[in-house]
Amino acid sequence: MAVITIRETGQTETGFNAVLVIDGSNYQITVSDPFAPSEEQELEWYFEQWLRRPILE
Repeated sequence: MAVITIRETGQTETGFNAVLVIDGSNYQITVSDPFAPSEEQELEWYFEQWLRRPILE
């Protein structure tokens, strides 16, 4: 079974840089938020409100 490790190496304006290690092989990656603020608000509504009281129509 492969061992996967993600190690943060520094912060950027939109997220952070990291090293992804898979079975000893290193890969430089950048992790950032994929959503715009309006999309995040829609997801927040869906997961925090709609799933509690779904609209049936």
